[in-house]
Amino acid sequence: MTTENLKFPLITQHNAEYPREVQAAKEVSRLLTKVEFPSQDVWVDLRFDYALVEHSSSNVDVMLIRGQPHGIVRINLQALYLMQDFESMLMEVIPHELAHVLHGVKAKVDGFTIEKVHDDIWQHLVFKLQPDAEPLPKVKGEFDDRAVRLSKGGILIQCECGEDESFAVIANTAGNSAKLRTEDHKCGTCKFPYHRVDGQTLLPQRIKDDLAFLERIQCIKFQHPHLQR
Repeated sequence: MTTENLKFPLITQHNAEYPREVQAAKEVSRLLTKVEFPSQDVWVDLRFDYALVEHSSSNVDVMLIRGQPHGIVRINLQALYLMQDFESMLMEVIPHELAHVLHGVKAKVDGFTIEKVHDDIWQHLVFKLQPDAEPLPKVKGEFDDRAVRLSKGGILIQCECGEDESFAVIANTAGNSAKLRTEDHKCGTCKFPYHRVDGQTLLPQRIKDDLAFLERIQCIKFQHPHLQR
């Protein structure tokens, strides 16, 4: 496997490999072209991160040289969610995150401090990128993070809701373990205390499938270092 022949305008480096990752990278590049992103002096590092719990994140490391922005921006997308809800990732998540990047670059160029990350400027940038997107602080989408949390060592718990909805995953901390022992951690829907589930035999098929997918990805990335970025 190689990503050497996969090049996208305005993206300097990336680890896109699978079809939906490639489509997402194309969309990132297309949207940045719409807003005339200064890609000659600001490099874009796009990473598909299967360990990310959130749908996306970004970091802007830019300085002004002779009044122009120079540096690098890193954009992280949870690629598992591309498999779960591809449309929401393209139509909502990518404009949402790119607006944060543009917001950060604009703040550096115009010399202001961002007080609220989802302010009016950010909302305007979302609309500029994707007029049909909803500029909300929390993106709506059919994203299931339970397999990701389990793969990171989370605790599988269950309430009395029944079916798929009865399973949740929480961080493996001393505080959470204590709440489970004292039955202080209760479901907001059925109001019954959560209890710890041992093993994976009771897992819903959706979580099993996601875990198997993540395991395959980890094996592939282990064998192909250029995808581990």
